[in-house]
Amino acid sequence: MIKFFRTIRQNLLMEKKPSTNTKSSFVAGKYFKYALGEIILVMLGILLALQINIWNESRKLTALETAILQELRDGLVADLEDAELNLNQQYGIYASQNISIDWLESDLTYSDTLAKHFIGIYEGTYFQPNDGAYQNLKQLGLYTINNDSLRTQISKLYGLTYLKYDIQNIEYKRINRTMDAGFSTFFTEVNYLNISKTRPVDIVGLKQDNSFLFSLKTTRTVNQVLIFQTIPKVIIDIRKTISMIDHELRSRNIKLDSQMLEGNVTIEDSILESYKGEYEVAPGFVISVTKAGNKTLFLLPGQDQVEIFPKSENVFYLLELVAEVTFNEGEDGEVESLTFMTVAEGGQEFIAKKL
Repeated sequence: MIKFFRTIRQNLLMEKKPSTNTKSSFVAGKYFKYALGEIILVMLGILLALQINIWNESRKLTALETAILQELRDGLVADLEDAELNLNQQYGIYASQNISIDWLESDLTYSDTLAKHFIGIYEGTYFQPNDGAYQNLKQLGLYTINNDSLRTQISKLYGLTYLKYDIQNIEYKRINRTMDAGFSTFFTEVNYLNISKTRPVDIVGLKQDNSFLFSLKTTRTVNQVLIFQTIPKVIIDIRKTISMIDHELRSRNIKLDSQMLEGNVTIEDSILESYKGEYEVAPGFVISVTKAGNKTLFLLPGQDQVEIFPKSENVFYLLELVAEVTFNEGEDGEVESLTFMTVAEGGQEFIAKKL
């Protein structure tokens, strides 16, 4: 196009100059118009090139953000599995702590079954978050994530929730180590391979040693904070963050492979309808299950109504309570009850019959 204008311009320059001022002005004006057209064309080309560059950069940034979100999600799924495993293990430790304390404060003789519990009270769990993607995000800049609420949630999880968990774990291990003097004094060894060798050599002295009992009770108290507050909070925040990432990725038509979390399990509406109703735990204690659009709502007596998210076709989880709800069918294929298990209450469960 530019070559075309230049050819016309050269032809105009080679034309014989007219003898009159009118013809000369006409040729000059015509030349000026073509020259102006060429300038405009060049400017349009520059603007178009800039716009294409902006589009390309925007596409690259979007692709980068998507890749980071997918990496974050993969790490968080692993973190969730680790946190849930730690919670279950800390409950086992808690049970051993209670059994050991009860025996120390009783007149009961020593039994070999206590060996595994003395090993149990000496244990702890470790949490190392998969934060490689988050470290990369910090180097790139947190504002690589365009969604304000998602960016805030990610920052809160890694910068606050995980930090609190780490501090609480360090405190637990510090207090747990205060039992070392008691173990070295009253036990020959703590043997994880041959549990029966972990037995007190001075049972009377062990029961009379108040410092060992004090350390054990203090460790149990810190463990209660871990299993009833800290770890459930970590699990809730991880699930919430994954759910928000899923929503963001889904808005970009990104296919998600995991079927663990909210929105990734599709359940037929007729099945959700069959879950609706009231479920009686005991006289006067009734759980209500309702449906609003594509949401399944769960209501415990005296509590606020909350949404439950599908983990499988008949198993749902509650973010707020770190609990699971399983709908049970009878032999006729009809829903006859639900099983409610609250992890944060020691894994206890109860069954409510559908009314």
